[in-house]
Amino acid sequence: MFVRGATAGPWTEVPANGAVVVINFADLTPALLGDHLPDSIVLPLFAEGFDALDALARLAEYGFKGPVIVTCPPLPNPTLIAAELSAAGPGMVLSLIAVPPQTGLSR
Repeated sequence: MFVRGATAGPWTEVPANGAVVVINFADLTPALLGDHLPDSIVLPLFAEGFDALDALARLAEYGFKGPVIVTCPPLPNPTLIAAELSAAGPGMVLSLIAVPPQTGLSR
């Protein structure tokens, strides 16, 4: 499951046995998780209207225990940010992936 605002990368390629579901943060509900049963979730560190801490709190409230990939720009202390995010998502396996910003020349 891919939450809008996350940076695209190789983790968003459609797997051979399934599909990538792209949602808005506002649509993240227990019913949606139950309908799609995502293997993993990709979301941004910061996006319009929410951040990863908001999303992780919601996922924890809904009982999600799978892997979560958080995309972000290059950070000066990613270990500190990853630790804070991991604390907000108990039971989830968190990966913080720095993705350089896209420009018109890099597309």
